[in-house]
Amino acid sequence: GLGDKHGNMLGTANQAFCRPGGFKTGVPPAVGRAAARRSGFILSRRLTHMRAAVRLKRRGNYATMAESFKRKERTNEMSEKTAGRFLALEGIDGSGKSTQVQLLLGRLRERGVLCCGTREPTDGPIGAMIRQIMTGRLTADNRVIAGLFAADRLDHLLNGRDGLLRQVEDGVTVVTDRYYFSSYAYHSVDVDMGWVIDGNRLSAELLRPDATIFLDVPVRLAMDRIGQNRSHTELFEKEDRLTAVRAKYLEAFARLEGVERVTVIDADADVDTVAERVWAAVSHLFPAV
Repeated sequence: GLGDKHGNMLGTANQAFCRPGGFKTGVPPAVGRAAARRSGFILSRRLTHMRAAVRLKRRGNYATMAESFKRKERTNEMSEKTAGRFLALEGIDGSGKSTQVQLLLGRLRERGVLCCGTREPTDGPIGAMIRQIMTGRLTADNRVIAGLFAADRLDHLLNGRDGLLRQVEDGVTVVTDRYYFSSYAYHSVDVDMGWVIDGNRLSAELLRPDATIFLDVPVRLAMDRIGQNRSHTELFEKEDRLTAVRAKYLEAFARLEGVERVTVIDADADVDTVAERVWAAVSHLFPAV
């Protein structure tokens, strides 16, 4: 106890300064008693500080334990919460992706699935810059364009307002018109595909699609659709370019076989037939629907 240690140590101090027989130590008794009192006060103060430090340490340990417990609870809640699905529709321009995204969303909603649709490039600030490049209002090197798409994709995933990662974690099924395979195909016509894949590696690690559906159409048919549905063509909407892009899509699928879940669908058919093929490719992800 504090009293025993205090008393014993004060006793030792008194023996040092106040020995029997008067002034054998050369220190007057009154001075010895004062020194002992000072020594005892200092010792008492030190012991008080030590006890306070022990209490703080214990409180710190309790706080650390409480925070650890809270983190564990949050982790358990996330594991118990059913995450949404993430589906990506891919294809060259004019393949019918936008139409099929809307039809798939409609089908999911009819079955009670909480879902939303999105697209890339996004409507965010980086996406807006990309769209200006695509329409010729801005110019940029192809490597810059590839980098902008990768940055826009990360913002798409991580932005605090409506990031895809949070939505999927919160149980929303997201269907996107284009994801990173578009970058692999379109940009690797100009730069090394490995470089493009590396530039999008973080996006792939953050959120890999449960299914990537590639709508495969003849390039000539795609060009006819573009001519019918567009008042102007964009940067990549040329027949020789789309031919090269389609080949790069197939190359990327082969390169990432076993890593990505890709289904190639013959989209050279009427809209309803293609919609049935899309649903057949993803329906296994919604067994309770």
